[in-house]
Amino acid sequence: FTEADYRTLTPPSGCVVYADPPYAGTTGYGKHFNSKEFWSVMESWAGFGSRVFVSEYSCPANWWVVWQKLRTRDMKSHFTNAVQVTEKLFYHEPELK
Repeated sequence: FTEADYRTLTPPSGCVVYADPPYAGTTGYGKHFNSKEFWSVMESWAGFGSRVFVSEYSCPANWWVVWQKLRTRDMKSHFTNAVQVTEKLFYHEPELK
């Protein structure tokens, strides 16, 4: 198991990758996050033979939902801003395009 910034990794073919980026449209932990670059890297890893799973609210068109759950999202300091969201786990397999 390895926990690291995706920009510092090159996973070997055949490994399983679980990525949990800052969700698009959220505060992103107060840092800029390049979602387009992230998804491109995840697709390249899948293309080289890794099994790639990503936790997010939405994904590019060539990814598949393998799990989802409706939950209430709130920022602990802002309970008045709670909203219902569907968290999803996506999978990409190039030959399924």
